[in-house]
Amino acid sequence: MKVFYTVLRILLGALFIFSGYVKAVDPWGTAIKFDEYFEAMHLNVFHFLSFSLANFLSILELLVGYLLLFNIQQKWASRMAFFLMLLFTPLTLWLAVTQKVTDCGCFGDAVKLTDWETFYKNIVLLTIAIFVLSFARKFPAVINLKKQRLLFILGFLFSAGVVFYSYQHLPLIDFRPFKIGSDIKKGMEIPENAPIAKYRTKLKYEKDGNIKEFTQENYPWQDTTWHFVSSSQILIQKGYTPPIQDFYIESVEGEDITENILAQDVALIIVSYKIEKTDFTKEYHQKYLQKIVNEANNKNIPVYLFTASIFDQVANLRSYISENIQFCFADEKMLKTMIRANPGVILLNKGIVANKWNINDLFGQIEFHSKINDTSEEVGAEKNYKYQIYRSLFIFIILIIITLIIIVIKNPKTDIKKNEE
Repeated sequence: MKVFYTVLRILLGALFIFSGYVKAVDPWGTAIKFDEYFEAMHLNVFHFLSFSLANFLSILELLVGYLLLFNIQQKWASRMAFFLMLLFTPLTLWLAVTQKVTDCGCFGDAVKLTDWETFYKNIVLLTIAIFVLSFARKFPAVINLKKQRLLFILGFLFSAGVVFYSYQHLPLIDFRPFKIGSDIKKGMEIPENAPIAKYRTKLKYEKDGNIKEFTQENYPWQDTTWHFVSSSQILIQKGYTPPIQDFYIESVEGEDITENILAQDVALIIVSYKIEKTDFTKEYHQKYLQKIVNEANNKNIPVYLFTASIFDQVANLRSYISENIQFCFADEKMLKTMIRANPGVILLNKGIVANKWNINDLFGQIEFHSKINDTSEEVGAEKNYKYQIYRSLFIFIILIIITLIIIVIKNPKTDIKKNEE
């Protein structure tokens, strides 16, 4: 039984670590998912809590997974795992039935599951969590309480550190379609043999006070005693959805300049989804952004600023910035997907994301011609993605080594007591 319990505890811990980590590396994305939940539940008044809740959930899941994996504070960890699954399971059932949120966000942007797949997955995890909670007392930790407290602090600091770093810079792993090396134009294309969405139309007709549903094959189109009431469509087969669906850029004058931007050999993009949510002019002058724009202007490289702010905000900002920058409007959610920063900087080479920076990571000079042009965009994206994966694995290896050192190292006071005995 102990072996079975240990296997399930480690499995549950590993899944919580994965779920927490993919959220922690992208706190902005997790906050966007909370916004979707609030909108689906008609609780828009709580939007201001989205970012705080995203950080809290990411840290909690990652910490609980770490504690379960190493059997630290197992009573508290097993209770929290049970509580979280008890919360998530009925929530995902509601999503599956209502289909108000198409992706629960359980694994961030790393793994996409259907609502019913998520619910079934949570049923299994809830069962495991109940088992682990039930047997936690029978198989206590072999680590002394002082070390458990130290490891608890270590796990918390690690979890909070991942969230803080990803917020201050860019996600440690970028799972989105605008990651470095991605071809935006290809991301918008639909393959020739891609499956097409299929719908079934329901028609409602009324006769003598009674309303009846029909299909397009059997509705009473020749019987004038029936009166049309309404129609609706039900999705019976999902079609292909391109990774990038809403990349549409509009100039201040209202002109569609999407193709023009993607056709540029080199283009510098400044992204600020909401200008009013940051002291843009201060950051523009103090964090190398002005110097980068000036350098681009000197090299005749076009500079664009994408924003979802209202025209008045854009007009106000243009009065403070004299450089040759073309201001453009775009969808807010799309801009948040492009780069998790406000403001952030993206370098495009013929529609390929050559590089991207949080404004906190800008240096005095950047390379305007990326090495990605020397190879295919698929290879460039794959190389960068693998680097991010290896970097994350290295971070976890360091955490595991530190944890094992703390567990293995002997307590001098304990050794003295054993010798006296």
